[in-house]
Amino acid sequence: MIQRNVMVILSLLSLGLIMMTCQSKGGKTPQGKTELPAYDAKALFSDILAKPVSVKMPAGLKGDAKNGHKLFTDTKRGNCAACHCAPNATGCGNIGPTLDGFASRMKELKYSDQWLFDRLADSRLHAIEEKRDTVMPPTLPTKVLSPKEIVDVMAYLKTLK
Repeated sequence: MIQRNVMVILSLLSLGLIMMTCQSKGGKTPQGKTELPAYDAKALFSDILAKPVSVKMPAGLKGDAKNGHKLFTDTKRGNCAACHCAPNATGCGNIGPTLDGFASRMKELKYSDQWLFDRLADSRLHAIEEKRDTVMPPTLPTKVLSPKEIVDVMAYLKTLK
């Protein structure tokens, strides 16, 4: 399990470096080879390397399950379906658990909305508490999803009886 997580993290870091290199104007060495840009990994990945912090779920936000479903399957935004299977979702990954019946399990285990918000915002919080690894990317610190969009995904997950 740990070996797989390390491989996923290394792959993501490599992809980030490749994307930075492709987007940079770069220079040429005296031999005419493309020079890789200098970068500071701590600055580049500061949101991922930072210690996870619980963020209080914004009060009064109403989730939009339809938008949550859209975010769940949107490859440019949440892209949850890349790792999780869920009913009526395009794409179906097998890295994370299947989410069929998620709402029933959440109710049975008596998980709160704040628990789910934290799980979607930055699953590293639960990984630390539960003494396990996670490959689920943080969505709030990296600004992949806003607090409102996280609440929308929560509303969608609560429809999965």
